[in-house]
Amino acid sequence: MNVERSMTPLVEQMTVFRPNIPAPSQLGSVLGRSSYIDDIAHGTATWDQLCDALLYRLRYWSISVSLPKSEFGKRVIPYLSHEIGAEGIRATTKIIKGIQELPFPSTLKGYHKFIEDYAVVAASLYELTDDQVRAGRDLSWAKESFEILKRKIVSTPLLRHPDRTKPFVIIPHANQWAACAVLGQMHKALFNRDAELKYHIAEKEVLAVMRVFHVFKNVIEGCPLIIYTRHSVLKWIINSKTVEGRLVPWGIALSQYDLEIRK
Repeated sequence: MNVERSMTPLVEQMTVFRPNIPAPSQLGSVLGRSSYIDDIAHGTATWDQLCDALLYRLRYWSISVSLPKSEFGKRVIPYLSHEIGAEGIRATTKIIKGIQELPFPSTLKGYHKFIEDYAVVAASLYELTDDQVRAGRDLSWAKESFEILKRKIVSTPLLRHPDRTKPFVIIPHANQWAACAVLGQMHKALFNRDAELKYHIAEKEVLAVMRVFHVFKNVIEGCPLIIYTRHSVLKWIINSKTVEGRLVPWGIALSQYDLEIRK
């Protein structure tokens, strides 16, 4: 491990807790003070890279490690309710079992966390009110959507680590109730404003793509993107010089990316 490298550029990029934290040499000494960090995980492509990056940072930030409580070179580790490995990230068995046994909620707040990424399936749940749920009306249609959501959550495939050397693929989907999109690599999104629900399906697909840009900006920025869509509106917005209204900001946002539109 090369410990003679320059510190300056590393300090600008490497932080422990927040952006632009001062280097240790710039921090005042606090006698007898120590902070406990429960979990630290760091992954690289090779063992040498792991040792070089992790051990250098531990030494640089004066972080001590309990060896009996540490594991090095693991192919898969449990981390914050997930299993992280060389192949990708997946939910732990405990979480999957908890979702399978989850009862239908007694208030709307109970399922908000599940809706965003499954907008089309959960469209009927958006129409519910707390009064309808508490009144015990016939909610068979909503309960069916809820069960479908649970099955989709527990059956989701392995979430692959992004490879920034490959193009990203965006696949939008929309119907008259909702819109969503999938970001992948030959390896979800939401709008809930009343006005947006009245958009044409082709426009809803654009909304879904815009949502992907917003949520995954840090992942896809600077990478080539392939978008699979059933409509030509995306290509028209990008190439047209006569767009107006809400299409103008959409066109500006789309023009910032290296896009290839496929049908």
